[in-house]
Amino acid sequence: MYRCNMNKAIFLILLALFTSRDSSQESQPDVAILCPQISKIIKDDRLYRDQNIFDKNEAHKFEKNTLDSLKNLQWSLDNKNTEALIEIIKTYGWLNKKRLPCDFDPIIFVPFRHSQPAYHTEIKILMDKALAKGRLSKFHYDFLNDHFKGRPKG
Repeated sequence: MYRCNMNKAIFLILLALFTSRDSSQESQPDVAILCPQISKIIKDDRLYRDQNIFDKNEAHKFEKNTLDSLKNLQWSLDNKNTEALIEIIKTYGWLNKKRLPCDFDPIIFVPFRHSQPAYHTEIKILMDKALAKGRLSKFHYDFLNDHFKGRPKG
């Protein structure tokens, strides 16, 4: 009887180990969904910046109200993009060309350099994990980290 209960206990433990899914486990990236989504995020990252609204030598070409409105629109997009990228990385891990073979380089670290300070701690945790797994280069890690420490914004 004791042996039967012991075998049953071992079986239940093994079953629990093999059937439970670790909530931190990453899903496989879906190219058909993620490539267009990340492409839009990267384009939106430049949407108003390409009008040189943050360039001191060019900003004078805009009326103050227009300039302020464009900056607010860009910052709103930056926040939306940051939140979307954080969720993507939490689900799929840090993505790069090898893990997500889009027809463009999914350089997801670039929009993060425009993120607001409120997001930096969470992004830094994701960066640390990505660096440890070899998915984020030390160069890009340092590049983002410098921005978070007060490099020029814009």
